Amino acid sequence: MTFECPHGHQVFAPWQKLRTRRDCPVCKRYSRGYIRHLFKAREMLGMRLCVLHNLYFYNTLMEKIREALAEGRYESFYREMRERLSKRVDD
Repeated sequence: MTFECPHGHQVFAPWQKLRTRRDCPVCKRYSRGYIRHLFKAREMLGMRLCVLHNLYFYNTLMEKIREALAEGRYESFYREMRERLSKRVDD
């Protein structure tokens, strides 16, 4: 199940788990339910927290890409990540 933020972007249901590592600062401090509440209330903090979460995700992904390149295993890393990231979250 998904919901739309005030700007038309889709967000996942609050009871679904976040697909991220546990060291994301946003995931450590805020629940999906709270972030959903912020979107429903049209609070800018909701969008800001999602941006911070996404920036954390992409920065971490870039670190992993650099490691894979340095270790000469980028192709296998690419195939693994492509498969993992192309899966949809079950509703």
